[in-house]
Amino acid sequence: MEEAMRELRRQLCEQLERNLKWLEDLADKAEEDEEQAIEEFLKYTLEIRRVQYFSEDIHDWETLYYEFLLTYGGPTVWMTSDRIRGTWSPVECELCLPEKVRKFICAVEDYISEMDEWLVPKL
Repeated sequence: MEEAMRELRRQLCEQLERNLKWLEDLADKAEEDEEQAIEEFLKYTLEIRRVQYFSEDIHDWETLYYEFLLTYGGPTVWMTSDRIRGTWSPVECELCLPEKVRKFICAVEDYISEMDEWLVPKL
């Protein structure tokens, strides 16, 4: 049983490394054409969650952060602007994102926020 857990953890960590390599490649592409790199990221992102709270000060919703689902069905991989986290029950693995990937994901979040302004009507 312990050997099987180690193997699952190894496979999960390898998956995160592959995802991280893809994100680094996209961050490099973004230096040349940011919009194209962002659109490629969004094309292969399975789900986006926006975590919000209602601000009493401005009487509107404020976004805390976004979560992006990258893989599902074997290992499940979610990421935010600072980390990538994989689970393959009962194994978990988490890595911090390198600076260039964090900057790229922040650009993705800005892109989504701008789209949100014209897609979602204010109440």
